[in-house]
Amino acid sequence: PSVEELQLATRLLETNVCQSDMLSIDSAIGIFKQSGITLKQLRDIWTIADKRGSGSLSKNELAVVLRLMGWVQSGEQIREGL
Repeated sequence: PSVEELQLATRLLETNVCQSDMLSIDSAIGIFKQSGITLKQLRDIWTIADKRGSGSLSKNELAVVLRLMGWVQSGEQIREGL
């Protein structure tokens, strides 16, 4: 992740009550649904980012989500290589 993506991820974690610097799926839904991305796309993005399958995102995983969301918002198809 870029420095900017990590900074944004840190701000999101700080502004949401997150345990152990992890963003839960419940908290994420509230944030991400504002993006205009479909729930299916968000689910696909989450699957790519949540490598451990834990149901929560670390700061680095959240930065991956932010990058993928940006690509999708610019018209790209979701794929792991983004």
